[in-house]
Amino acid sequence: MALAQAEFAYNDTPNQSTGMSPFQIIFGMHLRGVYELRDLGKQEARSASAEDFAEKMQKLQEEVKDKLQESSKRYKQRAYLKRREKEFQVGDLVIVYLRKERFPTKTYNKLKLKKIGPYKIKRKFSANAYEIELPEGIGISPIFNVADLYPFKEAETELQNEVTGDEVKIVDWEE
Repeated sequence: MALAQAEFAYNDTPNQSTGMSPFQIIFGMHLRGVYELRDLGKQEARSASAEDFAEKMQKLQEEVKDKLQESSKRYKQRAYLKRREKEFQVGDLVIVYLRKERFPTKTYNKLKLKKIGPYKIKRKFSANAYEIELPEGIGISPIFNVADLYPFKEAETELQNEVTGDEVKIVDWEE
């Protein structure tokens, strides 16, 4: 019983994207209770009020479609504000981020360095895919998505070394 009440409450609550509740979109009005959802059986008769209701529902559906498209457009605009365009050239130095699945078999653990580099870009396949010059014997594909590449900045590395005292370490993948 509680699940049915929760479902009714959800379907009677206006949606942020459309500004209307699912009941209002489907039935053209806010329902006052579950009893209004009853099946009236098949009725073959046509009436002017039914045709008016059908037209009203069609207009409502078009309005909902327009509101959803507008909402989607606003969402896309907000998402593009935070989007970063990254493009590298052949020969640029980059830091490579290794996702868990990119690590060589049985070498991944939580404490292992996940960003390695700097390495040179060997070839550009597209705006999203680059081939990197990785060391011999690393055991992974040298092709990376642009989301896993970060520009190498010498000044930031030197500053980090001064602050933390950490030195750049060469990773031996065969340990």
